[in-house]
Amino acid sequence: MDKIDFLFVGVGGQGVLTASRLISHVGFKSGYDVKLTEVHGMAQRGGSVESAVRLAKKVHSPLLSKGDVDFLVSFECLEAARYLEYLKPDGKLLVSDEMLSPLPVISGKAEYPADIMDKIREIGFDFELINASKLAKDLGNPKTINIIMMGLLSKYLDISQEVWIESIKEFLPEKLHEINIKAFMLGRQVS
Repeated sequence: MDKIDFLFVGVGGQGVLTASRLISHVGFKSGYDVKLTEVHGMAQRGGSVESAVRLAKKVHSPLLSKGDVDFLVSFECLEAARYLEYLKPDGKLLVSDEMLSPLPVISGKAEYPADIMDKIREIGFDFELINASKLAKDLGNPKTINIIMMGLLSKYLDISQEVWIESIKEFLPEKLHEINIKAFMLGRQVS
C-alpha cells in the first residue's frame, strides 16, 4: 500500500497510546514516513482515547478524514461504534470484546447497548471480534490487551514479524519484552 491510515480507540488505561506509538515505530523501521496524533480526553478517568497514525512514502498531515481509515483498532466495543464513521467502506475493524461502561452508564443516566456488535455487523463492516481480555488474563498479564491487538493487526500488514519483535524490544522496557512478545504472538495466532 502507498498509504495506510490507522485509528486506535479505547478508554484510558487500555494502552491505546502505546499501541499507536508501537505501530509508528514499526512503520518507521519499515521505511515509511510516519505521522501520529493523539487525543487523550478524560483518559485518566476511563474516558475515550483516540490516536491516529498515517504511514506513507510521504505524509503531509496526521489528520484523518471520516471514511478514509484503513484499520480501526478498538480496545472496547462502544468505542468501535463511536468511531465507525472514520472507517473506509472496505476497511478492517479489529475489536476487543471488552465492554467498559462510560460515566453516563455508571451514573445510571444511560444503558450500555448490549447488541452493539450486532448493529455493526448489520451495517456490513468487515470486522474481527476477539476476546483479548481473556487471552491477556490467560497469558498472566491483563495489561497486554493492546499488544495482543497489535499481533492481530500485524496479520493484515505486509511487515515482517521480525520487524514487529524488534520494535517491541526497542520500544518497551526490557522487563516487559518477554510477556509482550508472547502477547504479540498470541494475537497473530487468533483466527
